[in-house]
Amino acid sequence: MRDVVSVSTSKEINQFIVDNHKEMSQQEIADHFGVTCKSINCRVSRLRKKNVIPSHKATDKDISKSLVSLDKAYDYSKGRNKKEPTKEEIQKYILENYKKYTNEKIAEDLGVPIRKVAGNVVGLIRKGLLVSDNSKPKKKAKLSDTGNTYSNANGENKQKARERMEVSVTTSGVTGTVLTLPHIECKIEKMILAKDSSFNFIGCEIDKPTFKAMNKTIKKENLPIESHLGMISDKIYGADSNTYAHMILDYCGSIVSFDKELRYTIQNNLVKVGGTISVTFNKRGHYNPDNIIKNLANTVKNYEDLRGEMDRGIEAYFHKLVGFDYTITEIFNYKDKGKSPMVLVRIKRVQ
Repeated sequence: MRDVVSVSTSKEINQFIVDNHKEMSQQEIADHFGVTCKSINCRVSRLRKKNVIPSHKATDKDISKSLVSLDKAYDYSKGRNKKEPTKEEIQKYILENYKKYTNEKIAEDLGVPIRKVAGNVVGLIRKGLLVSDNSKPKKKAKLSDTGNTYSNANGENKQKARERMEVSVTTSGVTGTVLTLPHIECKIEKMILAKDSSFNFIGCEIDKPTFKAMNKTIKKENLPIESHLGMISDKIYGADSNTYAHMILDYCGSIVSFDKELRYTIQNNLVKVGGTISVTFNKRGHYNPDNIIKNLANTVKNYEDLRGEMDRGIEAYFHKLVGFDYTITEIFNYKDKGKSPMVLVRIKRVQ
């Protein structure tokens, strides 16, 4: 008999069923996770309905045509039950972020297919509300302009936010690997190294031109940064506890777009005891149907608290998130280059 898994997510259990349903009985799988056989049987039935694993009556020909991956089944299930933002909300968000984010990033933030974002972009261009990049005179692009994620590098109090993130890391007493979303010039990383050269970094970037420019900075200045072309979630999901000394999650999007990554980070203790997590995000653009921040703000409403709904909701969200193993050291408000209100939340693991 295999060792019982102490803590597993629903998706991990489903993946285990997919990988082992041919070799193990449902009772053996139930014993592996310490759950009832009935619960495993229900999961098997759902996986068969979603064509993730074949039914008893399926032929080899049927299986080759109909089976889908577990991830695809999850995405379909979420998309089917999720209430999408209205056309007006989508267009408003596009108008606010067209020059800052790619269509892929906007689609991710809003939770809609990329084709819907692209269609609305075309419609706004035709109405004259957006200017297509193709309509501009062609000129040689500058690397500093090609990165769609760094148009807000020099906003009001942005440097003060960086200084706070640097202090969190360099005064913690915890050294090692820092997971980051670097600026094209690796500003925060260089600030940290100027104070303590014992750190090394894993820097993630999804935009190829920005990634190339960031790599030039790394090579030119011989910085101890391992660059990763892809989502930062690639380095979060599946990581072991205590993998990182610190994490600098300079997201700049809305909480909705990275809520699951942040929960995974906290629940699995990816940073060491004494390590810190610095999170930046936009106070606007929360089109989640459940509206996490608004609901929490109303839940903890205190008529003596004169702060706005977003400020109250953000504090409630992070207090609920961190539990007993972490403490919130600071919530700092600042603005990006477009004068959009931003927030830095600094968290420290205490046990």
